[in-house]
Amino acid sequence: MIDIKKLRENPDYFRKATENKQRDPLLVDEVLKLDQQKREVLQKVETLRAERNKIGKENIERGKQIKTELGGLE
Repeated sequence: MIDIKKLRENPDYFRKATENKQRDPLLVDEVLKLDQQKREVLQKVETLRAERNKIGKENIERGKQIKTELGGLE
């Protein structure tokens, strides 16, 4: 298994290694794209959780909206 951090740091190395194994080097770009999307979703989830924790019971309607959004993202 490849460490995603290493893949992010040195994608050219992994493109070359993938090509050497007779695979499409664009697979590395696809993995990086999916990783970026995952990190964006996780960031949004954390932001919504922080907002939910901050508002507490002050704004029940917004709390329900956040809960619905979190359910969709998770």
